[in-house]
Amino acid sequence: MKSLLIVLLQLQSLLVLFSCAPNGSMIDRSNVMTDTVEKSVAHQQSPLPMPMRLAFMSGHVSAGITLYHAGETEMASSHLLHPVSETHVDERAGLDGIGFTPAIFESVSLALEADAPKTLVMPLLARAKEHMEMLTKNAGGDPISIIRFLLETSVEEYSIGVQDGKIADLGEYQDAFGFVVVAAEHASRLPETSNNQLFEKVSSLRQIWLRGPVPVETPTPSDELALAVKAILSQI
Repeated sequence: MKSLLIVLLQLQSLLVLFSCAPNGSMIDRSNVMTDTVEKSVAHQQSPLPMPMRLAFMSGHVSAGITLYHAGETEMASSHLLHPVSETHVDERAGLDGIGFTPAIFESVSLALEADAPKTLVMPLLARAKEHMEMLTKNAGGDPISIIRFLLETSVEEYSIGVQDGKIADLGEYQDAFGFVVVAAEHASRLPETSNNQLFEKVSSLRQIWLRGPVPVETPTPSDELALAVKAILSQI
């Protein structure tokens, strides 16, 4: 484990680089970590509207934060790097116009790579979550459309992640969890008359993942998530 002093010096260097780089961007760090190849049709198509792209990005961040809290630092790192990965640069198109600050996620990634203590990482994760919430508010969009997109994407990715009774693609399994979490967050922001049951129904989907995004030996069959989502979508 690197010493706290080294971690602090690295983060200080990051802040210096951030202050000098245009648009708050960092140097290319794509060689640090290879991203899981995305298989979902939803993000292989032409660029989605900004609110959808941001919701997709938020799902990765949510999965990463949950994994970190579960003690799965290595797994968390790949999801938390997603917002600044060179592999997903198209997802960020136009986000600088609503306040996207890459250095926030660069600092999280750097701290995780350095195996920094929780006392240092937790404030960085809180800042990343707050930043995503700010971007979500600025991006706008129709909440119901965003919820529908997230749930449909969750079903697609879960069906890739779970096959023949086993986890076939851990990244997709975890992404699907993050999309459900973010869909529930969007449902919670609906007017009270609209979200009374929707929030509860979407939140209940988290039970499909027996240990959240942490891998299990025998995951819930993908058909169960598909049927549950179909029932929810038929009512909105």
